[in-house]
Amino acid sequence: MTLISLRRLVETDHEWIFRACQDLEIQRFTLIPRPYTHEHAIEFLRTQSGEHSVWVIQSGDDPVGVISIHKIDESTGTASVGYWIAKWGRGQRAASHALTLLCEYARNISKIHTLTAQIATTNVASRATAERSGFKSAIDIAETLPDGDTQVVALLYSKQINSVHKWPTGFMWGTGASSTQCEGAAPQSDWLAWERAGNAPKSENGNGFATRYAQDFEILASLGLTHHRLSIEWARIEPQQGVRDQNAIDYYRKVLTAARESNIKIWVCLHHFSLPNWFAKLGGFLVEENRSKYWLEHVDFVAETFGDLVTGWQPVNETNYYATAAYLARGWPPGHNNVEEWLTVSEQMQLATAEAAVRLKQTGKLVVSIFGLSTLELLDAEPATQKFAERFYDANWNTGIKLFRDGVLQIGERKQVLRPDLAGSFDMIGFSYYSAHGVRNGKIVAYPETKKISPLGYAIWPDGLDLVLNRLKKELPNTPLLVAEFGVGTADDDERSKYLLAGLDVVHSAINRGIDIRGFFHWTAVDNYEWLHGYDLQFGIINADRTTKPSSEVLRQEAKPS
Repeated sequence: MTLISLRRLVETDHEWIFRACQDLEIQRFTLIPRPYTHEHAIEFLRTQSGEHSVWVIQSGDDPVGVISIHKIDESTGTASVGYWIAKWGRGQRAASHALTLLCEYARNISKIHTLTAQIATTNVASRATAERSGFKSAIDIAETLPDGDTQVVALLYSKQINSVHKWPTGFMWGTGASSTQCEGAAPQSDWLAWERAGNAPKSENGNGFATRYAQDFEILASLGLTHHRLSIEWARIEPQQGVRDQNAIDYYRKVLTAARESNIKIWVCLHHFSLPNWFAKLGGFLVEENRSKYWLEHVDFVAETFGDLVTGWQPVNETNYYATAAYLARGWPPGHNNVEEWLTVSEQMQLATAEAAVRLKQTGKLVVSIFGLSTLELLDAEPATQKFAERFYDANWNTGIKLFRDGVLQIGERKQVLRPDLAGSFDMIGFSYYSAHGVRNGKIVAYPETKKISPLGYAIWPDGLDLVLNRLKKELPNTPLLVAEFGVGTADDDERSKYLLAGLDVVHSAINRGIDIRGFFHWTAVDNYEWLHGYDLQFGIINADRTTKPSSEVLRQEAKPS
């Protein structure tokens, strides 16, 4: 096999470059002038067309192509590359070898972390070259490339060449947790009553956060994870209707103060699945007045009482999941299985979240949603499968997104709720990602079917995050996004590390193709209570004894300043 090497341009290269560029295949997929003259080749040698770096691809002693780094985006550590092979150099995989050599060269440039290549969808040979060289493809981007005299959709290919990505300035690194899971169920909460009725494992004192929060914040700060979402438990600060518990209020202010002292920026969630018993007995979010009166009074109280100590708000955890968990027999209190109730609570939760966001914005702090988002892969053409997909996207995507974007809330076949005052209620759209799903014969199945299945019943597939980001970009092209939860429940921390690395690759690639992602919050920091799974499922990068797991190093390396 002939040795492939790279060398710099020399004065006489214009002769063979001119000959090579007479080839219709090169003219078809590049931006070179047509017709291509000797003067064009000489001008290319003189200016190198503004490229950052250009090399000749050599096969033995013969020049067979050109490869270049177009430009380097130092804000993201991304370098874009291009290449072409002369007609006489094809068939020996010279471009693949040249790309491999270019990757080795780029690894020695500290400001480059990822190489990208935009390739026309119709350029099958060039796409195969990139894939053989370890480049991963993304879906089509909002750009086109030439295919002869027409413009076709471009694909973005990327390859991480250094172990740590370079992230945009101000990118937020954080973790998420909740009161019930870290502190244990509140004495006057519906979740503790649910536990005592034998419907869920005992949460006891959670993972000990209530006494170890200062230590936890110090550990997070040492890892560079300087943002943290926690929930202020409504059932603790208002255990009886209209009665505030000053001790609980003082406790949460101490928590927030300790976070500030450790330079941890806190985002507060006001509802993370559990409710005060008194509110639940009044009907919870089944009753409109409970939302419009008691819930909003709670929102105002939290804003006034804790707003001075928070960085931002993430008002309701997984707005679109709560109704399903509690009213479609998924095991959450009150344990109902009633579609009409589910429709009502779905509507009320979307309104409760957006109304809270509008009020919390008045504190001058950022407000971010937490929608639980995943996508579907339709595995057959059955009408039942299509119908399921329509219902799924209506319930989990369209309700919250249309209310945010258009000020219109549509739940199932119910009458539209017109709330223009709630359009634009969030500063960013945040979401959790844990899985994608397949649909066959109108029923949900794990997807991809070849992947390991989580104890929670879904396929463990970090790449599905990309599908969510792409769909959000299409739905809300000008809205900043936040990965508000990303993690995997497993006792195998090596699996967690690999899952994290894959997910971070997805996020970095999405940023490179123009998706505005402002941060990444891992679920969770310290192993905690996982609802119906008790303490049998670990999501943390920190053990309950506060020793860090190897997976924490993945995040520390990414989060540390470049």
